[in-house]
Amino acid sequence: MAVIRLLGKHLCGFDKLQRLVLRDCLLWNSGEFGIPLRKLRTLVLDDCCFEVMNQSLYQKVAECCEELEELSFSGCDANFEIIAQLPNLQRCTLKTWMTSNELNLGFLSTLAEKKGNKLAYFKLTGQFEISNEHARFLGQLSSLRELYWCENDVLEDDHFKFFNELPLLKRFGLSFCGRVTDVGLMRLIRKCPQLDIIDIKNCDEITDQLVLNAVYCCGKATHRTLVLNVEGTRISSTVLMHPDYLSPQNMVKLNFTNVTF
Repeated sequence: MAVIRLLGKHLCGFDKLQRLVLRDCLLWNSGEFGIPLRKLRTLVLDDCCFEVMNQSLYQKVAECCEELEELSFSGCDANFEIIAQLPNLQRCTLKTWMTSNELNLGFLSTLAEKKGNKLAYFKLTGQFEISNEHARFLGQLSSLRELYWCENDVLEDDHFKFFNELPLLKRFGLSFCGRVTDVGLMRLIRKCPQLDIIDIKNCDEITDQLVLNAVYCCGKATHRTLVLNVEGTRISSTVLMHPDYLSPQNMVKLNFTNVTF
C-alpha cells in the first residue's frame, strides 16, 4: 500500500468532525495538526509516519482535542505523556512493531496519579519493554474495566504482583504472550474481584491447572462467576470432565472458542 503524504493543514476546517482514522499516511508539518478538531471523539493513527517527530504533535492533540474519548497510536510514543492530560480519554490502544520500544513511563505515571481518570479500556500490542515500575503504574489505573496484552514476550508472572488497584477490572485479554503462566493469571484473578471474563489466545504456558485453580478460587472462596475463553493453550478438553469442574460449586465456565480482540 502506498504511503499518502498528508499535510497538517489538510486536517483543518472540519470543525464538526468526530471520528478521524488515518492509516499508512505520512503526516507532515505536525505543528498544524488538529487545530480545528475541537469536536473529535475518536482518533486512530495506524502505521502513520511523522515527518516532524516532536512534542508539537502530541501537544496539539492534548490542546485541541479536549473531547477526545478514544485514541489509537501505532509506531510511536515519543513525548507521549502529554496525552495523559486529555480529560475525557476512555479508550486507548498503543501498538509498536519495534523489538525494544519502552512503554512511555511518563504517560503511565501521569495516569496513575489520577487513578486512570476516565480510562476504561487499555490495549497494548507489540514488544513493549515492561519493567516493574511500568507494571506498578499500570496496577494503579483503578478506572480500568478492560485490559489487553497482545504479542508481548516481555510480560511475565512477576509483573502481575503489582496489579493491586484494579477494583473495576471486568475483562482481561492475553494473546501471543509466551512468558505468562498459570501463576500470573491466578494472581490477577485473586487481586481483581470484579474480573469475570478472561480471553486467552496462543499462550502456550497456560495449562489445565489454571482452570482447576480458578474453580477453587471462584467457587469455594469467593462465589464469583468467571468465564475463560481459550484458544491455542495447553488447556485440554479433558479438564471438562474433572470432578472439580463438574462440581455443583463450580462457578467457572470454560469455552474453547475463536478468541478475537
